[in-house]
Amino acid sequence: MPVNFALAPLFNCDGSSMWASMINALLILLIFIVLLLTPSQPVFAHLVFPEDHGPHPSHRIESWYFNGRLATQEGQQFGFHLGFFRLGIWPDPPKKLPQRTSAWTTDEIYRAELGLTDLDGGRFYSYEQIS
Repeated sequence: MPVNFALAPLFNCDGSSMWASMINALLILLIFIVLLLTPSQPVFAHLVFPEDHGPHPSHRIESWYFNGRLATQEGQQFGFHLGFFRLGIWPDPPKKLPQRTSAWTTDEIYRAELGLTDLDGGRFYSYEQIS
């Protein structure tokens, strides 16, 4: 008869291997404790708004996300995701950029993605653009 172990569904066990489930739970707990005790440096020590809503040239990669749910007046449900990404071309922006005369020259690339899910109709629509 299998043992009813509370964490067994978490680890996809049928309960018959209670010791394996307990070892898995202890390993996950150990990893969690190590991560909690590992010192980390905050990315932003001080946020200042509205300046921090926009791009930070000293950071190479940034992203901004907007997610939500929408409904029509008829009650049709939609979910959306809108994301903007900025990629700085220079790994560490130099103090003085090399002289570039082309009109096509840039220091960063932007990408946008839009996803719309028709929850009632079971359809997903997506679009992305790179500048």
